[in-house]
Amino acid sequence: MRYGTILMGAVLLAGQALAASIPAATYAGLAWGGGANPQLHLTAPGTADAGWGSTSISGSPSVEVLGTVDSAHRFFLGNATLDYYFGITGPGATAPVDISGHVLNQFGGGTAISSNNVDARLSLFAGDELIDQRCFQNFSACAPGPGEFAGTMHEVLSTNTIYRIELWVRVQGSWSFGAATTGHALVDGVQIGLGAVEGDPQAYSLSVSDGISNSSTSATPEPTTLLLAAAALVVVLLRARP
Repeated sequence: MRYGTILMGAVLLAGQALAASIPAATYAGLAWGGGANPQLHLTAPGTADAGWGSTSISGSPSVEVLGTVDSAHRFFLGNATLDYYFGITGPGATAPVDISGHVLNQFGGGTAISSNNVDARLSLFAGDELIDQRCFQNFSACAPGPGEFAGTMHEVLSTNTIYRIELWVRVQGSWSFGAATTGHALVDGVQIGLGAVEGDPQAYSLSVSDGISNSSTSATPEPTTLLLAAAALVVVLLRARP
């Protein structure tokens, strides 16, 4: 019993250390009407609106990036990227993780909108290595748009390792042969949750970057509070040893 308590405390302390090392989320966005029009940039959650096209990024209360164009003008380019990080702790070397999300690529009108310039992508990385992806764009690894994905990526990931989630959209439109072009690229509803683990699910926790909403952040409620409480319990028990 004492060994099991100490082991649980060690796992939770490792979770506390990992949570403290999770990098901050990064935000980048652009909305530009071309030519002498100003380039509107995003470096934090918000919206950049050029009038006939816009991009937006949100980390809370929902995680999403959005780009849209309704171009009765000559040109519009918009893109938005949200990168954030997560890590898992637990007694096992690996853990099942479910990453759910919605990826949408729509376009129509004119001739300038194509899969080349309305792109949407949800990706999972370990460092710079791509682990999994759902996307619609003109890349060989992606399906050509228009298209939509609403589902879950089922992964088996290493514990005590930091992973990166990337949400990325790009829209570009121009007035072609007198017809306005429209495009809509969206990645939203992203949630990370632990799958069915072997042993006690209470022993596993999942931490994400600050400022990022995730409704399934842990197999236990309030993981940071539990980490501190468990660490204190281990200290008390060790001090109570005969």
